[in-house]
Amino acid sequence: MNTLGWKVERPFVYLEDSFSYKRYLAIYNSMQADNPVGNPAVAAPGPGLGRSFTTLRVQPLAWLELDFNHTYFRGLPTFDPTLLGTGLLDKYLFQGFSVGGRLEVLKQVWVYTTQGQSNRTGDARNSLNQAYGVTFGHLPWVGLHLDAHYSRFNSSFGDGSYRALSVSRNVGENFRVDLLAGDQNFTSSFSADNKSRFLTGNVEAPLGRHFFLLGGYTINRGVTQDYDQWMFSLGYRFDSKYDHRKK
Repeated sequence: MNTLGWKVERPFVYLEDSFSYKRYLAIYNSMQADNPVGNPAVAAPGPGLGRSFTTLRVQPLAWLELDFNHTYFRGLPTFDPTLLGTGLLDKYLFQGFSVGGRLEVLKQVWVYTTQGQSNRTGDARNSLNQAYGVTFGHLPWVGLHLDAHYSRFNSSFGDGSYRALSVSRNVGENFRVDLLAGDQNFTSSFSADNKSRFLTGNVEAPLGRHFFLLGGYTINRGVTQDYDQWMFSLGYRFDSKYDHRKK
């Protein structure tokens, strides 16, 4: 149950199910039925399916993996509903399909893609989403994990693209370093901020058998999205047998 100002906002029931058969087939679904109370600008839709995510993954061969996904989301805006066209606020209704595939072209080298289509209540046309990438599971000599990713979308409120390169490495058995760099471009009549570049670094290390340390720093440069951000976390694991390499 969610509350807002100590008043019940969105009572809900949540279900999560999965089924798998060896490496060949996996089905997963998470679903939430709710009854949001609405707000002064928008009437409550009544009880019903609030959100659902379903994925079907098929791996007929060890080097080939296919997945099929369906996403459904129903929400209520918390501000002026005339701003919904910007895509920056919660959606009245969003649902979409996507199909993806991953192919191991060489040992520990994969290429992958995802193609999707989605729509929102009131959209004049569907949104097209594309993603492409290549992953190197283990680069020889340097021992790095590398992933290069490119995605693009085309919707009723704007168009954009996203490029990123991530590099990670385990130092010893537990210490881990991640670096992510890239840029994003956005074209829309609702925003003047059409480009930004970013660089993020994260480290993770254990402190004894139970404590662990997480730290990160992000640099983002753009017209309005221009900021530096750091993160620090100190945690405690009750299971001292936790193996960082399995994460």
